Amino acid sequence: PSVSPHDGLGANLSVQTKNNRVFRVLPRDNEEINECWLSDKDRFAYEGLNSADRLQRPMIKRNGEWHECDWPEALEFVAAGLKRIRDEQGEEQIAALASPHATLEELYLLQKLLRGIGSGNVDHRLRQSDFSADAAMQGASWLGMKIAELDQLNSVLIVGSTLRADHPLLAHRLRQAVKHGAELNLINPVDDDLLCRVANKSIVAPDAMVATLDQVRRALAGESVDATAQAIAASLKQGERKAVLLGNLAQHHPRYAELHALAQQVAELAGARFGFLGEAANSVGAELADACPRGDGLNAQAMLAAPRRAYLMLHAEAELDC
Repeated sequence: PSVSPHDGLGANLSVQTKNNRVFRVLPRDNEEINECWLSDKDRFAYEGLNSADRLQRPMIKRNGEWHECDWPEALEFVAAGLKRIRDEQGEEQIAALASPHATLEELYLLQKLLRGIGSGNVDHRLRQSDFSADAAMQGASWLGMKIAELDQLNSVLIVGSTLRADHPLLAHRLRQAVKHGAELNLINPVDDDLLCRVANKSIVAPDAMVATLDQVRRALAGESVDATAQAIAASLKQGERKAVLLGNLAQHHPRYAELHALAQQVAELAGARFGFLGEAANSVGAELADACPRGDGLNAQAMLAAPRRAYLMLHAEAELDC
């Protein structure tokens, strides 16, 4: 028995092995999370375990060439290098970038290691570009409701998400809600086929998303705006169970802080729940584990804009993940 590491859902699954090799991954029933379903990425990603590109032993680069070594030698090499940089150039020259797909325990240990060295430069938000709201943030950026409540919504507004690719089983929950009469509203730069009826949608360029969401806020406040914004606002006013949810694209947007603030205001005016479609398996867990900068610590973008002398990378490849 295991849990999916691929998106913010945490689908329950069973990993089937033979002779210490994974041969199949199947869904494990949990009505509160994934019901009886499993997304394709959860079902087939195990094939990567057997890739020839995976390292089987630790390696150290000497004179420009990689050499295999044992674990004690590798760990001593890393510890000595970090200690040298700390002593000669200061602990602020050491940074850590962690994938939000890492486990809760790994993320907790990483931030403890960095803070034990004396550096607060640790972050898991590798694809975020706007950190201007950090000082005002409280708590973790979670869904704002139980997963099982999604298919009971009467109306929902999704802001910035390629829903079927990012969160396939949450998209399934929302399709069930639509089948039961819910109205699905969308503000997005991409006009995906969500395989269900969409009540209202505003497909706009990324740099127009803030103004579009503000139109919905103004409509809820009783101001005169365009017809699509009025229709989305009217949809959010109806029913008792409604939600405004920020997707991956919104969380990565260069004006994320504005989208966040506007979405929260829209939810408050509509009497709706407000939440986030978690980017990765441990987007929430990383915040709970404190794997993000505090005080004078640098965020992920700042660590790359002002390069450090040493980086610890936890399950992350900078050229692909940042």
